[in-house]
Amino acid sequence: MHRQSRQNSGARGRQARRSCRAVWIFAMAVLLCGIPASAEITGVKITKEETLSVGGKTVRHVAGAISGKAERNEPSVPTLGKVVGLMYESDFELWLPAATGNGRLWFSVLNRGNETGGLRDGILCRGGAYGWCAWQAKNVDPSKPQLKLTGFAGPIPQAYGLVVVRDFVAFLRYASDTNARPNPVAGKVQFAFAYGISQSGRFMRTFLLLGLNTAPAGKVFDGLLPDGARAGYVDLFRPNSDPGSGGTFSVETVYAPYSWSELMARSASDAKVFALNAESEYYEMMAYMTRRGPVPDNVRVYDFPLGGHGGGGIVPWHECVQPLSIALEQWACNGTKPPDNRMFTLEKRDSPRAKHLLAEPAELPALDDLGIAKGGVRLPPVAVPIIRYVSVKGESPKAVLLDKAELTRRYGTPENYRRKVSEAVDRLIQDRFLSESARAKSKYVTDAEKVSW
Repeated sequence: MHRQSRQNSGARGRQARRSCRAVWIFAMAVLLCGIPASAEITGVKITKEETLSVGGKTVRHVAGAISGKAERNEPSVPTLGKVVGLMYESDFELWLPAATGNGRLWFSVLNRGNETGGLRDGILCRGGAYGWCAWQAKNVDPSKPQLKLTGFAGPIPQAYGLVVVRDFVAFLRYASDTNARPNPVAGKVQFAFAYGISQSGRFMRTFLLLGLNTAPAGKVFDGLLPDGARAGYVDLFRPNSDPGSGGTFSVETVYAPYSWSELMARSASDAKVFALNAESEYYEMMAYMTRRGPVPDNVRVYDFPLGGHGGGGIVPWHECVQPLSIALEQWACNGTKPPDNRMFTLEKRDSPRAKHLLAEPAELPALDDLGIAKGGVRLPPVAVPIIRYVSVKGESPKAVLLDKAELTRRYGTPENYRRKVSEAVDRLIQDRFLSESARAKSKYVTDAEKVSW
């Protein structure tokens, strides 16, 4: 009798649990159906579709416009606390592998309506996808891609461009392909990355700061590669702000949190970040402030001696960006450990070229006996130097060729100098700062062959 009662009781319990589980599954299904997989994107209009050849690869090129409506406020973003009902339209372009790709999408953060960098062909040749959408709604040339905002009261809420980028990348990653909202990469994006220079890098810092790397459907970017962002943000939150401003220090573009450690803690994101800085960044917008505190485990900082903003400078370094984009993919997608931080050794000193914090000395790269910054990524002209860089009264350094006696003291013979240059190239390839092709057609090697004394 008791056994039968226990059996009946157990059966009723199992049935109740099954019923509860069924109700829970049904409720979750209803809930998930209510969450828009693409946030607020309501329309996709494709205006152009063509087939191109890039590096021997067949590529689909798709252009058009996305549109949407703010169904909720964005309380974490200044000026977006009351934007329900706002409507937007944004131009976009995509370049997609015609065959099966590698599942990796790179989003180019436009700089004043312009693409930045030149990574596109390399990404497409290795089977990736590439694209952009407009995010700037003010102070961008009318002929450039635009973000158009309507349906709001008061000053134009320029910060909504941050939300549009979040929603567009989330749409590409997570939304299905329908007649109303065609998604050219539906089900094909497993990982997403962002890249940009200067203003575009500061956009990424602002994006992370405000916690926008999570959309209703999931993570937005797995990796970000800001080039020349320094310690800056984009000026989006004042009524008459100019997102393109910030070439020099201003309270609208450089403010706390400065450091990558504080910024990533605030972002609550586990995205991987490669932060690239030319030496010039330490004299503009306080790049040294990003180094306050330890560099987080999911961030790498790579500094480039004698480098200029955007990849140029006395020692151009832009060719390092493409192999670093591959290293970032490997880190985010496969867990392959990236190159260790390559940062300048800093020292506090006064300089008329760094005028941001007048009350305290700047922390600037310490220089060796040739006027070259210590630390960082040592490209051959830095690792195997034949020039002294002389700075007078804090001005930009001038190059002076070493005399024969100094060259002999350092290298012995021209042949030995050229061998050291080749070894430096090999190390940089091994460390993934230069591509394998640099070994065969390196400008560093051909330039070294012209040096004699």
